[in-house]
Amino acid sequence: MSAEGHRTAIVSLGISCQSSRQIRTHAEEIGHQLGEDIQPARHFFDGLIAPVPGVARLFEDGFPLFGPGDIRMGPHHPVWHPYDIHFLHHFRDAAGTVDIAGRMAEELSRFGHMRGKLQRLSRFERLVFVLSNSQNNLTMVQEETGLTDLHFEASAVGRLRHAVEHYLGRPCEFILVSLDGRHADDLADEVHVLSPDDSEWTGDKGQWRALLLERLAEDRQPD
Repeated sequence: MSAEGHRTAIVSLGISCQSSRQIRTHAEEIGHQLGEDIQPARHFFDGLIAPVPGVARLFEDGFPLFGPGDIRMGPHHPVWHPYDIHFLHHFRDAAGTVDIAGRMAEELSRFGHMRGKLQRLSRFERLVFVLSNSQNNLTMVQEETGLTDLHFEASAVGRLRHAVEHYLGRPCEFILVSLDGRHADDLADEVHVLSPDDSEWTGDKGQWRALLLERLAEDRQPD
């Protein structure tokens, strides 16, 4: 999950589930620091594998919702073309078997609701987006799915920033979290690089706590 208060929203933009997991984990403490009641809140990208170029294109296209012909079975998981967004936890029946057609109405309702929430984010005084590619099992996911855009490149990140701010009609803050070797050198001053940990996908709570509290305490306004 992401998190919202009455003035502040901290929202995951992917690339993977670790961003939303850590926002949810530290929501209460973030709220104490900011002096507002910050509560977990579901948002569009919380449980998706969503590469930066694909998310940028989605915002550039006006954030259309997928239709029945847009979700196709990829290696192991349903994929939203042309954005290369992978649904590892959706379009599945009670037994966990992929059923794109059978679950389409349910997922359209779910993601239509969350798209509406995303469109209303402009109302927040402070809007912070979190992107991370620090999830340890992303290499395995990349091998399973054939994804090629899990590395943070400066041009793609810049394109995403512009697309999001243009879509929402306002400046936003962006927190980038990565590991050594997963980001371009020209992003070194912008990326929070985590030390290795032994979690499968959740990440190290202590490191995430420190970076989120430090960054959000800056109370910086977007450029």
